[in-house]
This record gives sequence, structure tokens and C-alpha cells, in this order.
Amino acid sequence: MLQSKLIRNQRQIPEFLMSEFIFDDFDYVDVKNLYVGLLSVSENCVIYVPVHKTPHYLFVKNVIFNEETYPISGYEHYKHYSEKNLDACSEKQYISLIKDIADNGYDWKNRPILVFQNWRRPFPRARRDVADGFHRLAVLAALGENKVSVGTLRYKHNVVFRMKRKFVANKR
Repeated sequence: MLQSKLIRNQRQIPEFLMSEFIFDDFDYVDVKNLYVGLLSVSENCVIYVPVHKTPHYLFVKNVIFNEETYPISGYEHYKHYSEKNLDACSEKQYISLIKDIADNGYDWKNRPILVFQNWRRPFPRARRDVADGFHRLAVLAALGENKVSVGTLRYKHNVVFRMKRKFVANKR
């Protein structure tokens, strides 16, 4: 029984996350405790910010409520973000997702927002970083959701193993 639960849950993890994480459980969390990684405009690094401080969130507010967007986290608007981050979905794809969630709701059981806790970013205490589902989270937050159901991830390897692997990779 436990093995079948793990196999079923493992399918909820996108391929790009499977080497680092395993699915742990579902949880119901405050949106304000969820942080997303944005590619910094000025530096070649990732910065972690609350979803309300992203161009994604402002784009959704504009699409749904016709609220004016303004520069945030170094980005002029969502299109500026998607031009800098080639993995981001296009404005057209994002509008389709926004309308789907607004019309049909969020299917948290089959396409959960996946989050994890990172020991290097422990504060605020209940903080979790989003590994997958950033766009869905922005839609839900813009629609006024204060709490959302998420899938929690656990690292496959302990922190010492991960640090050692990173150290070896940096020496190459």
C-alpha cells in the first residue's frame, strides 16, 4: 500500500524535479509564506520574493481586473520577464491559464503547486519555496486566495550529500 502511494505520488513531480526531490504530502498553506525564484534583471542569479512582488501577479491583476501594471522586482511587466526568461510561458499561454483557473478553479490534486523548504532560506519560519506552479500560484493570489493547497517535496539526499556534490561540481 505505501509503495503504491509513493509510485502514484511520484508521477505528480515533473521530470526536471525528479532527480532532486520526492513527493511528501499535501498541505494547506498561507500564500504569504510562499516564495518564488525570479531571475534577477541586473545580476545573473535567482532572487526569492513573495508572489505578490512578481510581474506574474501584476499581469494577472491586469488581465482579470484591468489594474495597471508597474515595474516590480526589476521588471517593467510580464512580457519583459518572459523575454529575459526563455522558459516562461508566453503572454497568450498565460492568459489561457488565467481564464482556465478563473472559470474552472484550481485542480490542486492533479496539478499541485509544488513547494519545498530550503535550509539556506529558513525565514520566515513557515516559508516554502515554489519548485513548480509559480504561474498557478500568481493566478490564485491575484484572485484573492490567502491559503492554497500545495504538494510538499522532500530532498532525496541529505544536506551534507548535496553540499558535497555542489562543491565537487564547482571545482570542475
